[in-house]
Amino acid sequence: MSINTNSYRIINIIFIFILCTMLIYSGIFPYLKLTFQSSCDGMPLLYCKSRGLSRAFAEIIRFNFSKAIAFNPYSIRIFTFALFQLTIRFISNLWLIEKFDLSKIITADCIITLFSFLFSFLPLVLI
Repeated sequence: MSINTNSYRIINIIFIFILCTMLIYSGIFPYLKLTFQSSCDGMPLLYCKSRGLSRAFAEIIRFNFSKAIAFNPYSIRIFTFALFQLTIRFISNLWLIEKFDLSKIITADCIITLFSFLFSFLPLVLI
């Protein structure tokens, strides 16, 4: 099975769009009149580790890291994963595809993404 460069670029562009949308939402979240009821209300953080992520991301965008950690102690790890992935997608699309063999890029991308995902999300699934 052969993977062409255009397919890899399209996948990266989709990820870039999703990650940029998340960052924009995080930036405007405090100014929206929308509120969402969490299904985690009343549950301890041990069982609902995603509570407060929207508020925490909004604080991270404003460099209020202590507030972000207060909303969700895992928020900085998750946000860092998103920024790291956004950076990788831009670098892959703009520079790596032109310089290296696509199969090596995809292999390295998968390995780097796997390890960064494990670093960022493993504490959320471990009890």
